Amino acid sequence: MDVRKSFVELSESQEGRDERDAFLEAVLRIKHSGVYDQLVATHGAIMKIKRPGSSEFQDMGHSGPVFLPWHRAFLKVIEEELQKEVAGVTLPYWDWTEHELTVDFLWQDDFLGPHPNQTASVFEVASGYFAGEVPPADRPAFWPDGLSGWKVVDILGGGFGTTLRRRGASVRGRRGLAEKSDIDELMRAGDYFEFRSGIETGFKLHNQTHGWVGGHMGTRYSPNDPIFLLNHCYIDRLWDQWQRDGHMGPDFYPAATPNNPGQALDDEMFPWVQNPEEFGLDSQALEPLVEPFFHDRVYRARDVLDTELQLEVSYQ
Repeated sequence: MDVRKSFVELSESQEGRDERDAFLEAVLRIKHSGVYDQLVATHGAIMKIKRPGSSEFQDMGHSGPVFLPWHRAFLKVIEEELQKEVAGVTLPYWDWTEHELTVDFLWQDDFLGPHPNQTASVFEVASGYFAGEVPPADRPAFWPDGLSGWKVVDILGGGFGTTLRRRGASVRGRRGLAEKSDIDELMRAGDYFEFRSGIETGFKLHNQTHGWVGGHMGTRYSPNDPIFLLNHCYIDRLWDQWQRDGHMGPDFYPAATPNNPGQALDDEMFPWVQNPEEFGLDSQALEPLVEPFFHDRVYRARDVLDTELQLEVSYQ
């Protein structure tokens, strides 16, 4: 069973934060191999897909019931890719309500790099492991040979270029990030529609957090910023908690979705489908990046409803 922890609970030793460094090493290694960019492209592609028999592009990972199961499957695929590089590594999650620790622990050069403490504009991440050019003296022992820095593939830049960008924001106190009361209100949702809508579009939750980080996180290619991984891991943890509070199983996911075709309980979720050639992408340039996940497996919402029993993942 893979156990996912809060970013503030990663184990430490005299040499540093072992679990943190294992996670960072794995992320940097799949970036160096090109797999990370394939994952970024997959998230971008899913937002404009033509389903079989349809003539219109549709977001097949957001703005509907499939938002939660699609990202749960995506996290599982990402975690497996990380584990190919560093055995036993798991995704940490970012609890948005940990305001002070977000600043003092997460937004540091030896973790995810700085988030500008300003109120406007978009800033380049110019220091830490996710800067475009990392000086040799600042590279940790686990740095992959041949990786000069964190560079964004041009076609995956979403208008923000090839170095990682974030939007300036006030990162302390109540501004922008969720409070515990926001989470408590979300967890009182009575059915799946209320919960999914609340967590995806609700005040200070998914959508606003993407915008709060800003830059690449505000585009369809948001996984360019590794905070995406921790952000969606927390979203999945909240769904898991809500499910285990009396909302587990297929009775708490729609069997039919007339307003969101292709997002029902037994609909295959692209790109984990039996016949990917029947789906259309809005950009031919994305197809070779997404193609490695074709025929990898088939995922439906039904296949990911229980993180422990179906995916062998639990949350601490």
